[in-house]
Amino acid sequence: MNKNEYTNHRNKSLFQIFKTFFIKIKMCMNRSIQYVSLINAGMILFLLLSRLKEVGVINFEIDKYLIFIYIGGILAAIIVGFIEIKLIRGYSEENIVAFRLNPYLMEMLTKTREIHSKLNLDKKDNECV
Repeated sequence: MNKNEYTNHRNKSLFQIFKTFFIKIKMCMNRSIQYVSLINAGMILFLLLSRLKEVGVINFEIDKYLIFIYIGGILAAIIVGFIEIKLIRGYSEENIVAFRLNPYLMEMLTKTREIHSKLNLDKKDNECV
């Protein structure tokens, strides 16, 4: 692949330009959806606590402590994420799967292996001499 292929927009077809544009838009939308999901989790937490108060399971004012409860929920999510990354190593497995699904990275891996095997053969040839 040519280095200028990625930087020169004149060589790209109209389809490739739109494809790149929509991929960037999708990435921005996915990023913003992650932040909206945090707000949504707070609203669900508020509804759950309101319902528990109506039933009589909890006996304190939710409105006074909602911010603290929400921050506690975010901290709990951070702790669970930390445990997943450090102890369970789920994030590493996700990256391995994503790496295998990416054709460009797989092509780079095969080329790197080819270069590595050629270098090993060259070293063996030099050792015999």
